[in-house]
Amino acid sequence: MFGELQARAGATVVMLTRVITSRTEPEIGNQGVLSQKVKSASGEIWVEIARVEVKSKMDSDNRITLTIKDEEKRFQQGVYGFPFAPNSKLRLKWEWQ
Repeated sequence: MFGELQARAGATVVMLTRVITSRTEPEIGNQGVLSQKVKSASGEIWVEIARVEVKSKMDSDNRITLTIKDEEKRFQQGVYGFPFAPNSKLRLKWEWQ
């Protein structure tokens, strides 16, 4: 699932979904990995920024709410810029339980 950051408040992230690459949508409670697209010396790459849990299913406006369980420490140190920057491009990969 690809989209962009719409809002973040503490451990809650709202992602505006643009493209779904699966026939199924994530369900409440599914665990996943959230990555952010960043620029590097070799071009644009996806960098993991957090392990998340789905807090609410996608609504009619294509927004999904996620709860951050663990943030990636490399990103926090500023290696790739700022995590969760406004309108940043995000990718969610979730796991079925």
